[in-house]
Parts: sequence; structure tokens; C-alpha cells
Amino acid sequence: MPQYVVFLTDVPGVFNRPPTEANAVLLKEIVVNEDGSWSIVKPVLPHMNNAVQTATAAHDTTGGMATKISEAAMIAKFGIDVYIVQAGTDHSLKALNGELKEEMPDNWIGTIVRNSKFFEGSA
Repeated sequence: MPQYVVFLTDVPGVFNRPPTEANAVLLKEIVVNEDGSWSIVKPVLPHMNNAVQTATAAHDTTGGMATKISEAAMIAKFGIDVYIVQAGTDHSLKALNGELKEEMPDNWIGTIVRNSKFFEGSA
């Protein structure tokens, strides 16, 4: 079983709305519960209710970000961290090289999706 999975995208990670829209916020961390439901834990966004508005470009054959979130949540349920990060960046290299498994630097730009059992803030 893999220790982690990396999804490479053309944007820095998962946003609360399409990143081209004003006030779009990069979601740094999403945790997945055993039942498959998920919560945004970083940053804390009031009144968000886990609603992520997504758009799929006409040329995107992968299903867009909604599909990536759904697939990442299924993988994270098994305790495997998923990093969603922009391809061709130092941030993607860190994810691909496994440098994020031990320590997540504050300046890393991307989204991590992980099992709630392994989330530092869980009870």
C-alpha cells in the first residue's frame, strides 16, 4: 500500500471556489471521517459548511477538482495522505519526494487530504 498519493494540477491546490474568482481561499487541509464525510480544517472558514464550489474547464477530461476531492477522500479513508498541488513547482517536488510525510512546512502551498484519525486536532 502506498504511503502517500500526489495529485498534480494546474492550480496550487483545492480552493473554496474557482481560484480565478475574487476572494478564493486555498484550503490547506481537509480531513476525512470513516463514513467518507470530510471537513475543512485549515484554514478555518466561518459559514463554509464544507461547501466547495468547483468548475471544470472544457478541456479537462479528469472531472475537475470535485472528482479529485472525491477520489482523495476515498484514498484518505485508508490512512493514506493525499497531496493536491500544482505541477512543476518546488511544492510538487516536495510532495513527490515524500518530504511532507514527516513534517508539513508552513510555507508549503497545496492541499493535504488525510484521515481524521491522523489529524493533530482530532480527539
